[in-house]
Amino acid sequence: MELPASKHDRQAALARYQEQAGAGLTSADLAEIVRAASQGRVAVLLLAATGRRQPRSSPATAAACNLAAIETLTHCGTVYAVPAAQLPARAVCVALYRY
Repeated sequence: MELPASKHDRQAALARYQEQAGAGLTSADLAEIVRAASQGRVAVLLLAATGRRQPRSSPATAAACNLAAIETLTHCGTVYAVPAAQLPARAVCVALYRY
């Protein structure tokens, strides 16, 4: 069961991503996100949640997503799992940057 506050925070992060997309403080490029996360630049990482009916990503893509999540958390960022349909087409994750 998800806490109401975390659902609200996740929805707010999605809205912020959509508002800021294209302004230089967001990315849907996995390689760029992994680099930025390791530098501590990712404030919020939104990962596509995979369910039984959704195709799973390749092992390399899954490993990169995991690394981005670990690095984001290591640098005091926030990570949310969101329905894949709410992310841009073909994106397995998106990021909101601190700077």
